[in-house]
Amino acid sequence: MSDQTHQIQEDLSKPQSIREYLRLYFSGFVMGAADVVPGVSGGTMAFILGVYATLINAIKSVNLDSIRAALRFDIRRVLEIVPYRFILALLLGIASAVILLANLLHTLLEEQPTFIFAFFGGLIVASIVAIGVKVRWSPVAMAALLVAAVFAFVLTGFSAGGADPVGEMIDAVRFGTEEDITRAEAGLITALTQAEYPSPSDEVAAFQAAIQSGEGQKLFKDAFDEALYVPSGTLMLFFSGAIAICAMILPGISGSFILLILGQYTVAIGAVKTFDLVTIGTLGAGAVIGLVLFSRVLSWLLKHYENVTIAALVGFMLGSMRLIVSEANAGVRVVSDSGQLAGGQWLMVVGLVAFGFLLVSFLDHLQSRANPVFAWVWKPRPAENTSGD
Repeated sequence: MSDQTHQIQEDLSKPQSIREYLRLYFSGFVMGAADVVPGVSGGTMAFILGVYATLINAIKSVNLDSIRAALRFDIRRVLEIVPYRFILALLLGIASAVILLANLLHTLLEEQPTFIFAFFGGLIVASIVAIGVKVRWSPVAMAALLVAAVFAFVLTGFSAGGADPVGEMIDAVRFGTEEDITRAEAGLITALTQAEYPSPSDEVAAFQAAIQSGEGQKLFKDAFDEALYVPSGTLMLFFSGAIAICAMILPGISGSFILLILGQYTVAIGAVKTFDLVTIGTLGAGAVIGLVLFSRVLSWLLKHYENVTIAALVGFMLGSMRLIVSEANAGVRVVSDSGQLAGGQWLMVVGLVAFGFLLVSFLDHLQSRANPVFAWVWKPRPAENTSGD
């Protein structure tokens, strides 16, 4: 550990004033609010608020020394190494924002999916532009972008286009005729019987029994508001948490967008809304491992191959727009009885895309002072460096 890093960690471990803890809590709240929304980066918020460098040093303190001390149950040594006061104040703010906003976003995703995905789309396109202008576009960088974009396009095709017997059943109940419902029930029974739908939840098994007893339609209608879904596998949740946390600590990259691509965003939001401690704990465990291991790999890549790595991240976001468009199109049936958007609804979609695009562009300009959307009209004064507080 360098003398400078050691001194920073000593300073962080010392008691701070109430005002400083409130500032850290507020910074964490803003970061958490950003991390909940796909396309907005909590790392960018940390940079703007002047806590990014301190946060990175705090993360690096979770090293072999602190892990060995934890395995020996030497709590005093762990607290000497890890700046727990700084971390706790920031985490409390992040957790408060996530809990407060999860319920709202879960409701919007269920009731206004087209509009919320339009907003997400604007956020993500702005992130692509903001990060893309920082890349030195050499042939190698272009190749990295192309490979990552194709990979993400194919990957999100599986997420958007895979068979979903439970989802088809719910859609049939909400939008279909009696014939559609009967057909969807038969498809769900077949999928369950042939084990094509892995790890069915207790709710799905109960629905299967109810369908076979002739009570399926009523039961599906009554249960629709409970947001029935087949839970994700434990390993997938763990892996998603590990990958998403690495994105969350990078300015400009959205961890929630990574969860969205991996098909775990609504699962995570729903788990927070319902206080599903098993799902939250699995994601959290993955996040801890991701911080300890993957963040160091990512840091090495950015140190030695920064340009190519950033180009690949841009390509990954670009290819993943397939999922946003697919989800927005699928949600039209929810926001419109006719299955098509009316004129006013189209204006709402365009307005939300534009608002999301301008919001991220503005936040990026506060950080970089070089966003192409705002650079020619406004150059903010350099922010004071408070990262070492």
